[in-house]
Amino acid sequence: MRPSHPTSLRHLVFAASLFFSICLSSGAAAQCDGTELVVHTFTSFANAELAWELVDASGSTLSTYAWQGNAVNTYDTLCFTEPCPFMITRSYTGEGWGFGALVEIMAEGEVIQTIDFNAGELGYFPLDALAADCAFDLPGCMDPAAINATMGANADDGSCDYIYDFDWNGTTRQYLTHVPPDLPDDAPLVVILHGMSGTMEGMRQETTFHHLADEHGFAVCWPQGSLWNWDGSILPYWNANLFLTPADDIGFLTALAESLQSEHGLSTECTFVAGASNGGMMAYTLISERPDVWKGMATAGGVMSAHEQTNGTVGPPRPVLHIHGTADDAMPYYAYPGGGGPWTGGWGVMEMMEFWAEEHGHTALDSIALPDEFPGDYLTEDVFEWTGGLGRLVHHRVNGGVHEWWGALGAPNEVVTSEIVWDFFADACANPMPVEEPVAAESDPMMYPNPVAPGAALQWPCNAGEVYEASGRWVGHAKGLAPGAAGLYLIHCTDGQTTRLVVR
Repeated sequence: MRPSHPTSLRHLVFAASLFFSICLSSGAAAQCDGTELVVHTFTSFANAELAWELVDASGSTLSTYAWQGNAVNTYDTLCFTEPCPFMITRSYTGEGWGFGALVEIMAEGEVIQTIDFNAGELGYFPLDALAADCAFDLPGCMDPAAINATMGANADDGSCDYIYDFDWNGTTRQYLTHVPPDLPDDAPLVVILHGMSGTMEGMRQETTFHHLADEHGFAVCWPQGSLWNWDGSILPYWNANLFLTPADDIGFLTALAESLQSEHGLSTECTFVAGASNGGMMAYTLISERPDVWKGMATAGGVMSAHEQTNGTVGPPRPVLHIHGTADDAMPYYAYPGGGGPWTGGWGVMEMMEFWAEEHGHTALDSIALPDEFPGDYLTEDVFEWTGGLGRLVHHRVNGGVHEWWGALGAPNEVVTSEIVWDFFADACANPMPVEEPVAAESDPMMYPNPVAPGAALQWPCNAGEVYEASGRWVGHAKGLAPGAAGLYLIHCTDGQTTRLVVR
């Protein structure tokens, strides 16, 4: 796998001895027999993602730093006895480290080098005082037009990601995509949707799904939402049947997914959508409206819109993963008093899960409390899974959790949202739901015993034409037919509508 992240350099040779010692600032510290340098880091006011590593030419990590708070000065005094160290910097803000953040290399109280990293998420900086005549192999994206251009890289590793235009319905929409080099045909496609007021660049960096794509072999896309004027503020959002604007985001996202499938030879059976907040609402809408294209969904803090709760369409069951915090004050976990307008509807999360359990024909519920791996964050987790029907239905409840994508920017966390989402999609891809095409029947099928009332015919909810199992397998003509087993059935009415029939 090609290196595409600063920590990937740790996969290089680590057997080499570390050529440094930390010189304590007290008078009892030993004399430095090499070159003593001080690294001064100032975090500014909005840089939770600020980090650096010092690495030697063999790939051994000499020292590391991670954010320690806003507007904090830190001083690391290091003693180098061998030349050729360089610094790897990381930033995930999308606009650099933020105003005033800096890293300075100091010798004898004087600043001899300032590392100015104002853009990008990865950069390499040889230490001038020790890097004379040094040869470095620094892989990264070398195209300055890419969203992830790597400062200081001298070996292009094919990791460049770009913003693309997509012509849809007379408008130009945009999206970011990451397709790992040499991706095989029929690889999965994961589309990640930002929340209201978010951006595709921010969602890319926050979720770090491009690193998961490199590791597990799939393509990932981050589209940009349409615009909505909210009391004078122009904000990106997703029209999850919210009727705030006429934007057809269902059509745009579905057409984009189909275009990426065709362009990159991606799997039509392993195309999934996940979103945060309003993006999670959109994921619910896509799985309701276009289950023919979207084969599974996940949401972190996003609920079904009021329209979907009231008018949710019937279609083949699709895997659903819902991650939500019980202390979420933006999209409340429990029932929203008074309906809450188009943003939340009126259901709580467990009511949504019960809705989908019935849609999927599930009959049993299991739950497990996960071990508390980070006691200091005051979060605990329960996982609920419904079974007995078709299509996995999982709810990951974060007790005490607020409105966020946990584990953002790759930081250690109780809930590693991106990995949970990908594991769910990987399982759905490895265990696809069986779907058979309808076949013509020479005559009406024979009457089967009715499991609800043996010997009696079912009362159809409409002028029914064809009957399908929830998996999509054709059962037969509705005339004179009673399903032979309990479960969820889809009834295609002669007027073109589809309704569902639950047989218990």
